[in-house]
Amino acid sequence: MVRSIVSVLAGFVVWSVIWLVAGQGVRAAMSGAFAEDGSTSSVGVSLLMLVASVICSLAAGYVAALVARGRILTHGLVLGIILLAVGVMVEIQHWTKMPLWYHLVFLVLLIPVTVGGAAMRRARLAVREP
Repeated sequence: MVRSIVSVLAGFVVWSVIWLVAGQGVRAAMSGAFAEDGSTSSVGVSLLMLVASVICSLAAGYVAALVARGRILTHGLVLGIILLAVGVMVEIQHWTKMPLWYHLVFLVLLIPVTVGGAAMRRARLAVREP
């Protein structure tokens, strides 16, 4: 049970760290695309942030599965559900800062891509087994 909790926490931390670094990188590289309040209507910025969220979710699911060792997809699913719950709260707070389609796509991708990251780890394990 402790290992399960640690695996989900590790995945959550990985997701958060990558997201924060990516967000700062996008803001620094494309500062002109943001208004003073941090909002943007730039399709390029929105797509770039969606790519970053996919990378975050894949990495987080993979790390959760790596730490968990067993019931790999279950851990990825639990992490995805937690990320979705937190994501809904964060997106509500930033609802006016990004286009509506961005929020919807961001939230819809969280669970399947996180489980996909866990599945990548499972596939890697399957290849290694004799």
